Amino acid sequence: MILSRHDQPRLLHWAALQKGDGWWPDAQAIGIYHKTTKPSDLCAVVVLERIGRHTADVHIKSDGRRRWASRRIVKALFSIAFDTLDLNRMEARIATGNVASLQLVKRLGFRLEATLRDGHGPGRDAILAAITRKDCRWITQPVAQATTKED
Repeated sequence: MILSRHDQPRLLHWAALQKGDGWWPDAQAIGIYHKTTKPSDLCAVVVLERIGRHTADVHIKSDGRRRWASRRIVKALFSIAFDTLDLNRMEARIATGNVASLQLVKRLGFRLEATLRDGHGPGRDAILAAITRKDCRWITQPVAQATTKED
């Protein structure tokens, strides 16, 4: 698998086709490809949008195959979010009936925090799931500075 942040318009367009609508102007995409970065090898796109100083919304769109989520890829995705973009928290809003997506975010380490009434539109509730840098098992945490007491 190959990760690429190049050709943002194409990645965002591909993910929007999976989602059914567009993105916020600040959206950034990470493409996951099977073997090459040819459009035909694109199998998933992770979109970060509403990127604030420390928080962003995350969306994962795939072609339906689950093989893209290898440990190496997941580690790299979290490293981009938490190390490269210096985020502290990512949030996902998932339709309450989307069992596969809820299972995925739980396996990735997101915590289910709240039910958002009408969070996916009128009559469509959503679950707010979030992960923080501190709770992310996929990245290397900074080692706390050791303190010594001298006599």
